[in-house]
Amino acid sequence: MSLNKEIIGLLYLCEYFYFIVGNYLIKPHELIIHHNHGENSVNHYSNVWYFHSTDDLNEVHETIIQQGFSFAQPVDGIPNVYKVRREDHPEIHHEPFHNTTNILKQNNKVNWAKQGFSKNLYKRVPTDVRSRYERYFNDELWKLQWYEQDYRNNYKNGMPLDMNLVPVYEELKFTGKGIRVAIIDDGIEYTHDDLKDNYDEEISINLNWNKKDPMPRYEDPTNMHGTRCAGEIAMAANNTKCGVGVAYNAKVGGIVLLDGKTDDEMEARALINANSLVDIYSGSWGPKDDGLMVDGPGVVAQMAFEIGATKVTSDINNTCTLSHTGTSAAAPLAAGVIALALEANGDLTWRDVQHLLVRNCEVGPLLKNSGWSTNAAGFVFNPQFGFGLLNAYKLVKEAISWNTVPEKSICAVNFRIPKNRKHFGRAAKFVSTVITNGCNGCVRYLEHVQLCVTIQYPKRGMVEINLRSPKNTTCKMMEPRPLDESNRGFFEWKIKSLQFWGEDPIGEWTVFVKDETSNLFTGLTGSVEKLRLIMHGTEKNPYN
Repeated sequence: MSLNKEIIGLLYLCEYFYFIVGNYLIKPHELIIHHNHGENSVNHYSNVWYFHSTDDLNEVHETIIQQGFSFAQPVDGIPNVYKVRREDHPEIHHEPFHNTTNILKQNNKVNWAKQGFSKNLYKRVPTDVRSRYERYFNDELWKLQWYEQDYRNNYKNGMPLDMNLVPVYEELKFTGKGIRVAIIDDGIEYTHDDLKDNYDEEISINLNWNKKDPMPRYEDPTNMHGTRCAGEIAMAANNTKCGVGVAYNAKVGGIVLLDGKTDDEMEARALINANSLVDIYSGSWGPKDDGLMVDGPGVVAQMAFEIGATKVTSDINNTCTLSHTGTSAAAPLAAGVIALALEANGDLTWRDVQHLLVRNCEVGPLLKNSGWSTNAAGFVFNPQFGFGLLNAYKLVKEAISWNTVPEKSICAVNFRIPKNRKHFGRAAKFVSTVITNGCNGCVRYLEHVQLCVTIQYPKRGMVEINLRSPKNTTCKMMEPRPLDESNRGFFEWKIKSLQFWGEDPIGEWTVFVKDETSNLFTGLTGSVEKLRLIMHGTEKNPYN
């Protein structure tokens, strides 16, 4: 198999940068968020600083040592990023040292600098319809895996809620063989009867405990998450144990990141570990999902994503489980389907996979839910369900003969913000328009759209943002989050939407910023300081 290891997971870098009537092409590294919105999630700040420099390191050393920093060490796998230490600072402190950070920032050979910090990441934590594939495998819980079996010719109460997987094995003969998946989580019980034959030691590592072995620590009873995710992807078939993985002949490795405190550098190392060997990274985790937090990957982790992390069950103690649900379960299921697609076509890039996912979902089983709309390119979308229920058979079948999509460009344009009309609140909304030519036609077929916002508001969770495209598709980019009462607002915070997929971006875009929920705080007012529309897409039709 000729897997394109260098392309999967790499963002396309535009070679040109120029302004055209207020529109400008940008490079992926310019999208990195440097401001930390997750201050409340920080456990402590360290005496380590990270900085980016493309100059001769010897010349940089001469200055920073005079400023009291140690010799710079490169951050593994992240080009031009270094870390230094200040021995005169405490290793653990609850407040950041902005003055020390500014010393590094003022160095004319340093592009950016950030103080290191530690934070917590959190794991994202049957039916009576009978299937004609109920006896396809002999595994004890197979008959309960309704999401993997095909009920299409044997159902009475509406559309089936399954992913149409068995025909992939039966007809197309793909089972994930030769594909390597890394589970970034709290470990993998690789001695489990349902995983031991599919365990991949070469792509495994334990970052929390600085060793190779990803076996979960049983002292912590919550350390079953990674094993369950691995089981969803690669549980062995026909061994009478537990269930069957979506790609049951794929190999899985464990990258332990969630068994203790973590930091930006550790996240980055997880995202690029064994990058030349791993085909898919699967991660079901993030900041605390409590409606209060606004947080995302740090600067170094964002760079790791750019380098290639977006390449695109069983339980611990050798037992089985029926309680692995939610987005924790959804991400490994998708990773398993992508493994099947990569076995079918080893030349798929991460953007090819995105297109295949968008094109091969079914809306029918979910139509009773509200919120569905069709965009100008004909794609049906729901803010809660995306493009619908994934159809593995259709996706893998299309992947077999898929041609790589055209190269992507990133085009940006700033919204106008008049000084006398930048305020909004309970009484009045902020509205602005901007006209784009897609950077002179470099972007004619949208993939995803980002809105980069800097907004001040006394209660951050009350802010709502809608975006309307030239083709009259309106997306709720940000809905109210009543529990978030932070007064910090948003600083260059990027919000992404796929709702405009396939549309032509040329024309007038309109953004609405409002507060329609703070009934108890009618006097609230805030201001919009900066709005930038970032359009990712291609000049040529990706489906021709």
